[in-house]
Amino acid sequence: MPGLWSALKTAAAGLDAGTTGHKHRRNAEKLIYELMPMWQAWADLHPLARAARLLSDAEVDALCDAATRVSSATRAAYPKTHVQLKIHIIESHLIKFARRWRSVGLFAEDACESIHALINRLNRRFACVHGERKASCKRDALLVIQDPGLMAAIADRKKRRSRGSKGDE
Repeated sequence: MPGLWSALKTAAAGLDAGTTGHKHRRNAEKLIYELMPMWQAWADLHPLARAARLLSDAEVDALCDAATRVSSATRAAYPKTHVQLKIHIIESHLIKFARRWRSVGLFAEDACESIHALINRLNRRFACVHGERKASCKRDALLVIQDPGLMAAIADRKKRRSRGSKGDE
């Protein structure tokens, strides 16, 4: 995000040709100054809101803080404009939802699609298992998948296997 602001400030500085350019430069610098808090709040909100996992308490607090800042900064940047639906959802619903479910991204469309694919893989893997044992196997597999250290070890093992099989050919 800092690169964006420096590029915009450089572009605004390039508008310094004559009296008209000076006026445009001041307007551009004023616009950058007014919009920077809003876009910075969006930059803080976006990764936490899109994370397709359960968030820690600190991350939930950061998400809620960013949502509040997005709302207030947007209202400050556009004081005479009616609140858009997205801003209403962020300020009225996202914070409560994040505190209750400890995630927002898990319920987003792309996360649902990836989870749907995961569930389908688990159904195929445990197709021959039935009853409560099948359900417990799926739960155990989901717990394994949520462990980042274990998933990194599995990915490393797959990478080593694929390198080994390519070298044998």
